[in-house]
Amino acid sequence: DTLDIKMDALRCHKSQVGDDLSRDWEERMRQRHKTLAEGEDYELAEAFHRVELRR
Repeated sequence: DTLDIKMDALRCHKSQVGDDLSRDWEERMRQRHKTLAEGEDYELAEAFHRVELRR
């Protein structure tokens, strides 16, 4: 499942997520993705925020 791959990738970046990723963290991630998919025809979803930098 894509979310499992994403969480495995995050675990590889300890500087971003720390040394001790708990089971609670995994459950919060999964619940967040489920919440984003509510009302849609799929189980999990992601949301992205576009950031524009002006020069």
